[in-house]
Amino acid sequence: SNIEKMKFLLSRRANPNFKSKDQMTPLMDSVMSACEQCIDLLIQAGADVNATNSRGESALVMASGDGQASVVKKLIKAHAKVNVPFNDRGFTLLMDAAFEGNLELVKVLVEDGGAQINLQDKERKTALIYAAKEGFTDVVRYLLSKQADKTLRDENNRSALDYAQTYHHSQIIDLLK
Repeated sequence: SNIEKMKFLLSRRANPNFKSKDQMTPLMDSVMSACEQCIDLLIQAGADVNATNSRGESALVMASGDGQASVVKKLIKAHAKVNVPFNDRGFTLLMDAAFEGNLELVKVLVEDGGAQINLQDKERKTALIYAAKEGFTDVVRYLLSKQADKTLRDENNRSALDYAQTYHHSQIIDLLK
């Protein structure tokens, strides 16, 4: 099994931070294969939870992108950085989770990871703006309960309310008024 192989390699002092040609680490591979026991072993062996691959993605970005909330919690507990932008647009993990409507992951990032709710990407959009634009009422409600600033505007001078109105998300309009 993968777990037995991992235990064997680590017992032989294999480098938990070894990087392949595309800069993937064993931790990233374990996240991609959803092997939580492997992730635990690698963290215990000193794997760098903030290492990035050739695309600038960390294990946390991969786990978050796959919606693996339990793995995200483990990585956060091991001091993975939550508020680091991970793409050309300056997206944070919280923005991505809000954009996808993943309330469980939004909660993990905020409550366990200390995600900064009002960070803005390069277009000055926030997690609240993305959730409002995409119509995720529960995510909007949660972000507001955590003091998301509904007055922030993007580079086009549009607020979360403006987007909710444009896309006719009536419940979100009511929350934002």
